[in-house]
Amino acid sequence: MKTGIIILAAGESTRLGYPKQIAKYKDKTLLQLAIDAANGCEAHKRVLVLGANRDEIKKTFPGASIPNIPNPHYQKGMSSSLKIGLEYMLKFDEPDQVIIMLCDQPFVDAKLLNKLIATQEKEGKGIVACAYSKTVGVPIFLEKLISRN
Repeated sequence: MKTGIIILAAGESTRLGYPKQIAKYKDKTLLQLAIDAANGCEAHKRVLVLGANRDEIKKTFPGASIPNIPNPHYQKGMSSSLKIGLEYMLKFDEPDQVIIMLCDQPFVDAKLLNKLIATQEKEGKGIVACAYSKTVGVPIFLEKLISRN
């Protein structure tokens, strides 16, 4: 099974006042931490979806480190970035399953992403989500999301 990872990083960060993607945590940007986690795990393909402040954000990481695509409709919310990321994956990489992750979760690492994949393989569930703060959420593993037939 081929696993793809979509990193959503298109938000405007209006409450923060500057792009949270470039906020620093332990000498790295939040976005670089997400890219490192995605590149370090057992996934086969990866894509980064950028939107607001794209040019400024792209200056903070090596562009060749992960394919990155623009979301010109980022103002419509996270679902528009998810749609663009999935369309890209299905058009170019055709994964059997995907992990959706955000750029602003510095404690997500390759080990956690690999655990999502391993949990799905062991349990056979179509959706595997992380649990924290009395809720479930991203990163989230989705199996056989869209039929290509």
